[in-house]
Amino acid sequence: MCDALNGMFGDLNQRAEFALETGDVVEARFVHIRARGTRLDLEHKTLDSTHTLRLDSWTWKPKGTSCMWIGVLEGAQFNVSNLVLHGQGWWSSQHLRLRGEYDLYLVTQRKGDAVTLVIDTHGRPLDHDILGTDLLALEFVLGCHVQVHRLTAIDTHGQIVGAAGLDFGSGQRGEWNRRCPVAGPSELLATNDESPEEHIWIPSLFERVARHLHDERQDSPLFTGIAAYLHSLSSHIHASYLLVQVGLEALCSQLVAANTHVLVKDSKTWKHFVDEHKSQILEHAIDEDAGRKLLGKVLNAHQAPSSDRVLTALKHFALNIPQVAISEIKRRNAAAHQFVMAKESTARCQELADRLAIVQTLLIAVIAKYLGFDGPIVGWEWAQGRRKVPDWWSWKKLDEARRRYLVFDPNINIQAEELSPASSSGCSMDT
Repeated sequence: MCDALNGMFGDLNQRAEFALETGDVVEARFVHIRARGTRLDLEHKTLDSTHTLRLDSWTWKPKGTSCMWIGVLEGAQFNVSNLVLHGQGWWSSQHLRLRGEYDLYLVTQRKGDAVTLVIDTHGRPLDHDILGTDLLALEFVLGCHVQVHRLTAIDTHGQIVGAAGLDFGSGQRGEWNRRCPVAGPSELLATNDESPEEHIWIPSLFERVARHLHDERQDSPLFTGIAAYLHSLSSHIHASYLLVQVGLEALCSQLVAANTHVLVKDSKTWKHFVDEHKSQILEHAIDEDAGRKLLGKVLNAHQAPSSDRVLTALKHFALNIPQVAISEIKRRNAAAHQFVMAKESTARCQELADRLAIVQTLLIAVIAKYLGFDGPIVGWEWAQGRRKVPDWWSWKKLDEARRRYLVFDPNINIQAEELSPASSSGCSMDT
């Protein structure tokens, strides 16, 4: 065993699988030897070697498949619910069920406490990549960073049968802002919606985001947009603005046709034209080095500005945004070259925050259109102390956003009238 370990860890970041004396199996994506030791027992004439290992992204694999994974979800913030828990003499309603590749149950306890995360893998072994993708979708739809460090597998008898180490989100530090991309009851109330609590949009958006990320895998254009959006929630405002501007451009560049990136009819013809006039162009340069740079700029002058790709994508998705948003897109270059949105001597905090919100809203709008999401999104304009749904954003009240779930103790008898509050509002209830 020791020889195998020493040989195996000659290289760093190795995958490993261990069979324990109990018959249990532990596998890890990354394993490192933290320390080695040797103990000589003269009485029994034995030499024992010890290895201290660090396992990253590890799983103590359950022997059976019928189990649920439970852990603490730190940082999660939400003020909507589609899940009711019902026990003997009690019930609780401030919870969420989200359907991705796995089913995620976000169970709250007391206000301010961390959320309990329950994961149903539908009888499949826990896959860290699948769960990581679902958690990324969760961060986006909640509009905040979350952390999950450990999970425990519980079987149908309530016994611990496995465990896993994730450290998802462990690189995040400090306090974070929350900006949920979809409108909740407060934002809908600000837009004079008569029944703001009837539709819960987070589960609907989550299902679409998770499905696209899993189907498209690592090549999904959503990874760029989601990463930019999440980083814009936790960075300095100037860095956040630049990140979300570049993320919006990158996403739109992947979604619009390549031929919209040029300003000329034929790129080869343009290159030939520049070659023919090379000597005339170089005559205007101050020296040889400047001439090479000047020629390169003229040669690439047929490339459309990167901000045009954003406008092309917005037009493609029939998003008729106001002029203030169009102007904000074009302010990207100043931040890119100076790393600030405005000079400190003239900058106003709220104005900078609103400018950031404009670009965040456009990024959300493009992602929503790409996903086919027709629910309300959060904009940048204010109404009744809340950022309201944009006037230019068309949305529908879909039945899927009215779905509710009930989890109850099978030993209790639930009367039909207990479901009347949900049914009276037109919501469908699944158990």
